[in-house]
Amino acid sequence: MASLQVINASLGLINNEIESISFPDLTKVGGTLSIVGNDDLKSANFSELTTVGGGFVIANNTKLDEIDGFDSLKSIGGAVVLTGDFDKAKLPALTSVKGGFDVESTGELDCSDFDELEKKGRIQGDKFVCKAASSSTSISQSVSETDSDSSTESGSASETASSSSSSSSSKGAAAPAVGTMKATSVFGSLAAIALAFL
Repeated sequence: MASLQVINASLGLINNEIESISFPDLTKVGGTLSIVGNDDLKSANFSELTTVGGGFVIANNTKLDEIDGFDSLKSIGGAVVLTGDFDKAKLPALTSVKGGFDVESTGELDCSDFDELEKKGRIQGDKFVCKAASSSTSISQSVSETDSDSSTESGSASETASSSSSSSSSKGAAAPAVGTMKATSVFGSLAAIALAFL
């Protein structure tokens, strides 16, 4: 896998006993990238990955306390779902997310970088959640049909800030689906999670 450069479909690393993942030359995943339920995983290296065509899902990896190693990732064509007990999540090059954005950690995660990404309009989906032990941000956007033709700079999106309790209800809906999925239906479940945030 060290020389693999492009994956045209999806890549799933699910319920394995691996301690590290390294795809140092991989630049593109055409579908969804899923790293889910790897209880021994401590690190992931996708240093040259620039594009994920589908969803970007990293969830329930018990020992993964930092989500990094994605320093070149610029574009995600679907939703972002990051859940677990991590203190850091870094996507420094990210400029475009076509779907929703759901980051929920029981660790001391700082949401400020992701909040800034949302404020700049780089997250195009209708939901944005960043929730950690120390902070919480949740925004839902909706566009009415009568206003969608408007070409004003401010647009017709109405933003509603939700409370922590409403964002936790979204966590309750997503987390069990990830935690209880079977290997035979994992991509269907992940696709359902990703579509929920489009």
